[in-house]
Amino acid sequence: MLRSLTALLGLGNLFVLIDFKKKRALQDFLCGTEVIFLSKEENKKVYNSLD
Repeated sequence: MLRSLTALLGLGNLFVLIDFKKKRALQDFLCGTEVIFLSKEENKKVYNSLD
């Protein structure tokens, strides 16, 4: 719920332009979440494991 409130209709995503190192949006920063980048192959493995 906190992430939804801090998204501010997409304005929280502008924080990505400021946070060069971790590329987190405002809602990620405030909630302490971590952004993980996956390759296409890794993403397919994760998606297929959910079935």
